[in-house]
Amino acid sequence: MADSPPAVPTVGIVRTLIALGLIIVGAWLAAYAWLPAIAQLPLPSVITAWGIPLGVVLAVVGLLLLRRAPQKPAFGDGPLLSTLKEAGFKINPIPNGWQADGAWKGVVLKVRKSIGHEAGRFGRPWTIVVTVPGQPAEPWPFLPEEGLIVEQRDNSFTVAMADLSRPERMHRLGERLNHLLGQRH
Repeated sequence: MADSPPAVPTVGIVRTLIALGLIIVGAWLAAYAWLPAIAQLPLPSVITAWGIPLGVVLAVVGLLLLRRAPQKPAFGDGPLLSTLKEAGFKINPIPNGWQADGAWKGVVLKVRKSIGHEAGRFGRPWTIVVTVPGQPAEPWPFLPEEGLIVEQRDNSFTVAMADLSRPERMHRLGERLNHLLGQRH
């Protein structure tokens, strides 16, 4: 519910198969001169002359492909969810994310993890969207990435907080909600 699904494992399988193929062909080329005639194919003399070095290079490339790819820094929305759960919010899965319903400092809020239009505005994979009762104060004190008003109704307004999808800023959710509540009337 909290984090996006892992990458499709097919890429890893294909990478492994290519690596194993390179290792097998490399070993075959390196041992070509010692193979029985039935295991030899007609190859150009350049390849047979360079069979050992070429075979070693192919095998090494195959071994390098078998190494684990460098892991991208893994981060999810755990810090955001824990802050909301501690405040008593009820978290429910919705298409493309989750929605938390509850009260922050006595004010009923709706907090959503949103994948799509709001996140795309900031080049982020997802963003936090908060619906607050009342009307926004003028002048609006937030930078667009910190609090862009994306919808305004008679009795509520909705703010996208794209910067909270960054791992180093997730711990600021409580502080940002406090500030947001102070900027409404």
